[in-house]
Amino acid sequence: MTKYIYIQKKTHCYILPGPYPVAMTYAHNMKPVFKGKSFGPTIMALKDGVMHWYALEDKFKASLARAFELAKKDPDYIFRIRKKFVKIIPRLTDFTNQIFSQDLTKLSNQQLWRIMDKYIGLYLETYPWSEPITLGVEDSLGAYLKNYLKEILKTPAQAKSLTKIYNTLISPKGKSFVKREEDDLLKIVAGIQVHKSRKQFFTKGKVTAKKLKEKFPELYSKIKKHEASYCWVPYDYGVYLWDLNYFLKIIQDQVKARKAKAELVKSQNYYQSLVKEQRQFVKRLKIDGYHQKLFKVIRTCAFLLDYKKEQFTKSHYEIMKVLLEIAKRYNYTEKQIRLYTPAELKKALLKNNRLDKNRLKARSKFSVCYWYDGKFKIFEGSAARRFFQKNIQEEKESEVGSLNGIIASAGKYVGKVRIITHPKNLKDFRANEVLVTQMTSPDYVPAMKKAGAIITDKGGVTCHAAVVSRELGIPCVVGTQNATKVLKTGELIEVNANHNSVKILKK
Repeated sequence: MTKYIYIQKKTHCYILPGPYPVAMTYAHNMKPVFKGKSFGPTIMALKDGVMHWYALEDKFKASLARAFELAKKDPDYIFRIRKKFVKIIPRLTDFTNQIFSQDLTKLSNQQLWRIMDKYIGLYLETYPWSEPITLGVEDSLGAYLKNYLKEILKTPAQAKSLTKIYNTLISPKGKSFVKREEDDLLKIVAGIQVHKSRKQFFTKGKVTAKKLKEKFPELYSKIKKHEASYCWVPYDYGVYLWDLNYFLKIIQDQVKARKAKAELVKSQNYYQSLVKEQRQFVKRLKIDGYHQKLFKVIRTCAFLLDYKKEQFTKSHYEIMKVLLEIAKRYNYTEKQIRLYTPAELKKALLKNNRLDKNRLKARSKFSVCYWYDGKFKIFEGSAARRFFQKNIQEEKESEVGSLNGIIASAGKYVGKVRIITHPKNLKDFRANEVLVTQMTSPDYVPAMKKAGAIITDKGGVTCHAAVVSRELGIPCVVGTQNATKVLKTGELIEVNANHNSVKILKK
């Protein structure tokens, strides 16, 4: 029997609200987008509250190959996918936004179930048209286009600029939602820095919400509005929220240390010059229309990944209000209610058939979720361990040696390594260190902004780390597979993302 291979892991990730429909999408519901292909049977193992995701190697690779095939054969197909996703995602986000504004305490258990049932249904309708196609395109098409550039770069000077040219041509023309948040906060900071009394307020002594509201009520309202607009950014599948105190601390630090107005101009110039540079490279290198479309496909995939993350993260945050209301009624914690399967949640709400808390605790410790042929099973206890041992091919330990990855953002940097294997360790990250992790997500953004360079095990040219690092101008190498094993916290390394080189200078 062919065994399953390790794909990725995520923290703060249980069964609801997002992982269940996401896994169902990859196991079955993405077939219409991939013209009949899917990852097939998919496994999610929960180990101490951390999700480990596995898929069959042959089906996984066949799906990625199909995505590459579809993009090369008809680049416009990817643009149609983007158009469809942008059109249908409001069905989900408008629904959760409406639910979020309701008083759920007045709803019956049956009404709460109807909300969750509709949410999962809308998720399954929309998600297949977002992330899946990008996973098969970013690496394979990226490699194809890089080779294409090598062939048409005729002079030594042009060949030396391969990384810059490539990264420029694949970079999206619009800001990521993380960059929008940063620039919107910088606008507030810029307004404070030009106002003498406000600047003094933020640079002398501790800033509290109470003091701010009393002294500058208008500014307080503006920051509260920013909080309401962006508190969900690090949430992902349910990590944490940015509250008012977080933003006050960030603003205080930035008022002291950053030249906000100049940085906003720099940010604006980046996107204006990016479009100009892309046009210049296309003209100078005489890139034909077909390959221009393929570069646009990469940019479209980067957009889809970012826009998908923004919209679904908001929906996770908003629908969690329903799960928390259910948890409150049944005296569960947030984590416990998220360990329910949809079928179990239905029985609990409609028939008062609840799960024992000890069982949920054991499920979080170790259990296996299995999606296949549009169906779902969950294994617990000894049955879970037998199923896991029979089917899973554990991730192989990488040998210590060279690091080979994908250049996501050009540049060169020397600094000390900080390995981050869990978001809870982000508090240990220090300014100017090299962030080394499996993969980044929005909750990593505060650390990414302070990093001198970024290296990840997973990801491609359109992943979160790649997009954000290019916007921040930070050297970044992704998809190394083994950086978190080869490197050690405290080592001094040189990250040369111009030549895909990572050297250990001092252990």
